[in-house]
Amino acid sequence: MDKSKSELYKAAGERIKTLRRQKGCSRELMANHVKLSDKFLYEIETGKKGFSSDALLRIADFLDTGCDYIMTGRKTSVKCAEEIFCEIQILSAEQKKELARLVEFNRKPDNLE
Repeated sequence: MDKSKSELYKAAGERIKTLRRQKGCSRELMANHVKLSDKFLYEIETGKKGFSSDALLRIADFLDTGCDYIMTGRKTSVKCAEEIFCEIQILSAEQKKELARLVEFNRKPDNLE
């Protein structure tokens, strides 16, 4: 593993360990739940081993976080449909029409990159 990957995996491992501890979960319990061996999860948490995207998805799901946070330490904000719906409801009639025009514009294949 080259140095940049090593640093990336070490930082990701530290975030995984921190989130696991915040959840109050033992390494053994988490490893069992995400279908990894205890030893391999330890190696991930200490940055000694990398991991597949499949393992990352299982870990992120178990820790109730996003893959982006585990890998970068940054959280992205994705609103759920219900939150978006609530925000649309408070728009004025004119704002709703403009939003509908924007959505329709973005649906046209010629307008997409």
